[in-house]
Amino acid sequence: LAALGLAAAWGGRPGCPPVTLLRVGPTGDEVVVGAETSSQFASALLLVAARLPRGLVVRPAGPVVSRPYLALTVECLRAFGVAVEERGGGWRVEPGGPRGRSFAVEGDWSSAAFLLAAARIAGRAVHLGNLRADSAQGDRAIVELLARLDEPPPRFFDLCDCPDLLPPLAAAAAFAPGPTTIAGVAHARVKESDRPAVLAEGFRRAGIGVVELPDGLRIEPGGEPRAATLEPRGDHRMAMAFGLLGLRHPGLRVAEPDCVSKSFPGFWQELERLR
Repeated sequence: LAALGLAAAWGGRPGCPPVTLLRVGPTGDEVVVGAETSSQFASALLLVAARLPRGLVVRPAGPVVSRPYLALTVECLRAFGVAVEERGGGWRVEPGGPRGRSFAVEGDWSSAAFLLAAARIAGRAVHLGNLRADSAQGDRAIVELLARLDEPPPRFFDLCDCPDLLPPLAAAAAFAPGPTTIAGVAHARVKESDRPAVLAEGFRRAGIGVVELPDGLRIEPGGEPRAATLEPRGDHRMAMAFGLLGLRHPGLRVAEPDCVSKSFPGFWQELERLR
């Protein structure tokens, strides 16, 4: 934002809202943004770029995680008439637009992943509508990843591009034979919770063998199931993952079940249909 001629005035603790943005200089037309922990910073800049007088060039400062979300942002901008050109590992967004139009919003593969994993764990069939097999959403990979759990162990998954699949895939892996390693998700530690740590804690309490890695988990099924209350730390995806474990471990209870309302308010009702 400083490169765009803006300054931030913090209303409380620096780095936290509330914040007031002040115009202190001319509007720039190129920014370099870190994307090694989240793609959302670059996506936010791309979304406003077309409204700037000269458009904007957005360049990542280094490695990019969750890159499919950036591809999804670009796809949606183009759908609304915004000209976006990929350039040197970044993007050039021309000024002008977006233009209003009718737009069909596709279903969310991140939420669907939990139902697909639940169906696998419960041994049930499930039909999910409004999902595109050719979607730019990286989380559509869940179909292939769940199928790979049928491969002989040990298995290895790199989820750098789709870290939101860590919870449902880990839950499904807990009931697959042999060890499964899920890596490439160090950036999942700075989501709504430290997801590898919260999953590891919950799995251990449930009697599931797990080793916490710097960038993921190694799941080693075969432990003795235990009745326990699992703490999702207010994280909707942690609560849903622990709910999946309960399909096979009826003695498990999830604290703060209502936190799923952030992304999937009807999750518990849908999960009951698969029991």
